[in-house]
Amino acid sequence: MHLHLKIVIWIVVGITGCSYISAQNNPLNMNALYTADPTARNWGDNKIWLYTSHDVPCMASYSAMNDWHVFSSKDGISWKDYGPVLSLDKLNQQGWKVYNAWAPDCVKKDGRYYFYFPVKGMEDKVWKIGVARSKKPFGPFEKPVLVVANWGIDPNVFVDDDGKAYLYCQYKMGELNNDMVTVKEETVVELKDVAHIPYSHYEGPFVFKRKNKYYYICSSEGYKRLIYYMSDRPLGPWEYKGTLMAPDERPAENNHASVVKFKDKWMLFYHRKECNKARKICADYMAFNEDGSIKEVIRTDKGIKF
Repeated sequence: MHLHLKIVIWIVVGITGCSYISAQNNPLNMNALYTADPTARNWGDNKIWLYTSHDVPCMASYSAMNDWHVFSSKDGISWKDYGPVLSLDKLNQQGWKVYNAWAPDCVKKDGRYYFYFPVKGMEDKVWKIGVARSKKPFGPFEKPVLVVANWGIDPNVFVDDDGKAYLYCQYKMGELNNDMVTVKEETVVELKDVAHIPYSHYEGPFVFKRKNKYYYICSSEGYKRLIYYMSDRPLGPWEYKGTLMAPDERPAENNHASVVKFKDKWMLFYHRKECNKARKICADYMAFNEDGSIKEVIRTDKGIKF
């Protein structure tokens, strides 16, 4: 009786354990790739799309990043990798002379997909933001051209309900012209002039809209904490609202995030360090208070499933 009971308990625990392990969806299953800097998008085709940078396994330097990937998923569990959709090799073959394939973004406007990327000049050491275009969400992205220089890193583009598009980078923001390449110079403002930064080392801007309020999230406090602002206008002024995601025992390593609404649920995509500076992407659900502020997101191992 006692031996039989022990065997039954062992079997139940074993099954439960297997079920628990299979329910751990953070980090996301990216075919064993190290990926970071996720921009999550919902193009209305019953999938979530992710536009990411690509880390070398257990890399010691971010300068080892050479290309960008695109993924899609219908359930949040299995992710299809469309491979490198743009690379430094391709850019340099066209005369760019750049390195550091860092955090990208992609937006859709008038039936085309615009892939924005930051790279650093080999000769002038200046950060440049480029854009390449495609008729498909997974690329390939062609005809890359320069958008701006000296705006910092981490381009993000937000397309408002009226069709106007805005570019946000580490230091500056401004409205794009209809070509999605050039910026309306009279609209350009510096982040420090329209938002108080309570911590140092802020990066990774991402802007989204909910109920006529604009939300601006970015990385801070040694790149580990995610904070956010709110505004009534896409270019601010921005009111600091607090922490979106606080550091915990899991290494964050230059955390970079994006927000997407899919099947009536809001989700926060971000990354965490896995090996040296190599990172993997995670996702957790996000919720709002009645006043529109965001409830602090707690990092989990369970992640999302839809």
